[in-house]
Amino acid sequence: MLLTKTQIKNIIQNNHKTMLPEAECSAWVEALYEMLREFEIEDRNKFVHLATKDDIKPLATKEELKLMIEMFNARFEDMHKYTNKRFEAVDKRFEDMHKYMDKRFEDMHKYMDKRFTFTQWLIFVLFTTYTTLIGLLVKGII
Repeated sequence: MLLTKTQIKNIIQNNHKTMLPEAECSAWVEALYEMLREFEIEDRNKFVHLATKDDIKPLATKEELKLMIEMFNARFEDMHKYTNKRFEAVDKRFEDMHKYMDKRFEDMHKYMDKRFTFTQWLIFVLFTTYTTLIGLLVKGII
């Protein structure tokens, strides 16, 4: 059932546009309830009817369906090819960027190695000179 009698009564009484006395309200409630019941019964009867083979009409023939499937397949293949090309281009860009970064890192590594080797050599020379001078001072040569 769509609505009960009490729900219909509440709707009528809560509507400020309809100021009905209790007796008229009850009459309206009964009338609306019966009307809604009739509509519901009619709606049920509409849905009870089962379709027969004659009622069912094909929307498309097998050939039309095959043609549509082939068209969809061709379209999806085109989209797949286009997407693959785009991803290949992006992959190539990332590979190029990766190669460039690797080269930069190797160049920086070589530079740091040279700098570290020079610093190591300088420390060795200065330390040797310092220890030699200290040794000479201790012996009293200088």
